[in-house]
Amino acid sequence: LVLALLLSGCGSDDSAPDSAIDAPFVRTTEPLPSQARTMSFSGEVRARYETPISFQVDGRIERREVDDGDVVSRGDALLRLDDRDLRENLQAAEAEMEAAESTLALASSDLERDERLFQDQHVSQQTVDRTVLREREARSRLNAAAARVELARNALGYATLESPADGIIIEMRAQPGQVVGAGEPLAVIAHRGARELELHFPDWVVPPEHGSLRDPEGEELSLVLREVSGALSRQSRTLRGRYRIETNDDALRPGQVLRAEFGAGETTESAWRLPVSALDERGEGVVVWQFRDGRAEPLPIEVLEINRRTAEVSGELGADTRIIAMGTHLLEPGMAVRELGE
Repeated sequence: LVLALLLSGCGSDDSAPDSAIDAPFVRTTEPLPSQARTMSFSGEVRARYETPISFQVDGRIERREVDDGDVVSRGDALLRLDDRDLRENLQAAEAEMEAAESTLALASSDLERDERLFQDQHVSQQTVDRTVLREREARSRLNAAAARVELARNALGYATLESPADGIIIEMRAQPGQVVGAGEPLAVIAHRGARELELHFPDWVVPPEHGSLRDPEGEELSLVLREVSGALSRQSRTLRGRYRIETNDDALRPGQVLRAEFGAGETTESAWRLPVSALDERGEGVVVWQFRDGRAEPLPIEVLEINRRTAEVSGELGADTRIIAMGTHLLEPGMAVRELGE
């Protein structure tokens, strides 16, 4: 009886569920070698030098001599302030200097007289010393008054804001009647000459050293990287790059949007093309899931370029690697899966 019970217990294994049968089906694909890869980004034409302009004195704008987009030359008047207060300050400073000159002339005359009297022994040395001190004080007051006149004259000259260079006016924000402070940016002048293309790259793209673009007339122009920002933008999390446009033509105007083309970098690993649905971004980095020995295993990769349907990636992939193409958000490391046939 005991032997019969043992035999019946051993026979119960036939009814246990088979994990291999319950494993979900997955569709797999093979990575395709990427063809010659290019990257394309839109950028804004900028001048090599762009100078914000502002007044050096406070005041109210009386006239605006130029408009946004006007071409100007060095020394051209751009804005004018109401200079009545500045003129009065200059007149007050000049009157103060005239008074200081009269005081100095009187002190000098007293000094000459006291020196003659001292030689005839009619005044003491102490009297002469006091006269010398008064003459020195009067001369110092005259120097200070002359400096204030110079400052007032300069301030009056600052009432007219002139162009610091040849170029074009961009971002004009000043209006007649507006009260402005010293140093307040009112417009920007894009200097004539060298032009650059400003681009903003995603954080996973290293700005290439060289590229090209086509101007509005269809001519191909070369791009050379000049500078890269030291940190990602806090708002867009992009990296700013400035490319020098290799052309002597000044026809490109600041603000134009042009499209730049860049080839794949020489140091980039072998690139592979996969369906976008194969990418899994649930962790700290992007992975794909490899089908191996009936199980799903994560494989870290780096995304090089992505569009609506496919993505170009680099990593430890091969032409015979089986990659799970769909449903990657349901997979776990080591999970048993069954490959779905074509």
